[in-house]
Amino acid sequence: MASDPAQNTDPSEVIFIDELARFQVSKKELDVSKEFEETLAKGEFLTEEALTKSAEEIARVFLESQFSTYDQDAYIDEAVLGLPHKPISDEDRKDLSKKTISVIEEYYNSLENTIVDLKDSELETVRLNLIESIHTSSLTKKYQKESDKPIHEKNLYHLNRIRCRVILEQEKRGIIWEK
Repeated sequence: MASDPAQNTDPSEVIFIDELARFQVSKKELDVSKEFEETLAKGEFLTEEALTKSAEEIARVFLESQFSTYDQDAYIDEAVLGLPHKPISDEDRKDLSKKTISVIEEYYNSLENTIVDLKDSELETVRLNLIESIHTSSLTKKYQKESDKPIHEKNLYHLNRIRCRVILEQEKRGIIWEK
């Protein structure tokens, strides 16, 4: 394993900038991200309060997807009856976080297997949705609870990984976006 790429003398371990440049954010992705952020700003979704709520909601979606059917039914009953929903303890949140990370990995591995079957237009949509998700993740990062950070980080890792796979598939098909 190379320590400092700048001081590496073994050519087999050098990562060439040209190889990484293919994954640089394209002009189209930048334009979509800028438009997305402007839309969020107009809707007042970029305030500290809104970003905190978004970070909590993202984590809640991931965590609550791990609840049993009974837990989900109880949540619905409480919501319908107007009873407050019992918050997740930090200890339970950590346990759910581990399960959630496993489910996230399964989901993205499954998604990765479908990339080659997507139409060109679907690849474009997936790529643009991924860049918006990555952008959202960067906006909410500083508002995430410490206990939720592993979930957010694992999700961000897979968003980037799948984006790279989409780019490679687009290149294979001759679809190159302006940098």
